Amino acid sequence: MTSSSFLRGWVKQSTLVVALFSVVVILTPIAARYLHYDNLLIGGEVYYNARIAEGIAQKGIMLYDRLTFSGEHYSLSAFNVLLAALGSRSRIYLALLVMPFVLGPLSAVLLYLWLGCFRIKRHVRIVAALLFAASPAFLHTFCSSSIEAAGVFTLLLGLLLATRGGFANRLAALLALMISALFGPLNMVISLFTLNYYASRANKSRAMLWVMMLSLAVFSIFFYAFWCIHLNQI
Repeated sequence: MTSSSFLRGWVKQSTLVVALFSVVVILTPIAARYLHYDNLLIGGEVYYNARIAEGIAQKGIMLYDRLTFSGEHYSLSAFNVLLAALGSRSRIYLALLVMPFVLGPLSAVLLYLWLGCFRIKRHVRIVAALLFAASPAFLHTFCSSSIEAAGVFTLLLGLLLATRGGFANRLAALLALMISALFGPLNMVISLFTLNYYASRANKSRAMLWVMMLSLAVFSIFFYAFWCIHLNQI
């Protein structure tokens, strides 16, 4: 066995450990809820997202949610639009049930791989990823199938691709960060600051990173400005 194949084997084992641990962490509260309440979905937000997605699927994108107490303006979320694309209520609820077991472990693995780009020792990366998966923030974000779960996943994916370099990776990173920005302004701010940090330290690809940061900023400004204009017209 060559040293390169041995190293790849260790990496695969490490990512598998992180992924399986994340699945167990997510499964524990969901199973406990099912045993006590005969219900697999956790939190009120998941039912809100399901209701909004079902409404979008039936009537199109709404600007005002009349079913909440006293009514409120609806803030557009790509998460609900993607759920609405599934069509039926059963498919939407199935997606919300499966999503924690997909986005949660993948996010923990992405964090592990991203830390590897900075030449951090393997055991330190494993501990960091496991602590991330065991944190209350991880449980709250991924067990409840929240909008932030999709935002965290696309943000980590974009950061990993941007760190690895190369034209194809940077282009995919820009796409991932743009999608992440749709899930909340905080993701947009983190993405912009991260790209600015990379651009200030890069040598060969500085120009491309600046272009990525400018493109993301323009995209985010136009998206949120467009939605604010629509809200003011109600």
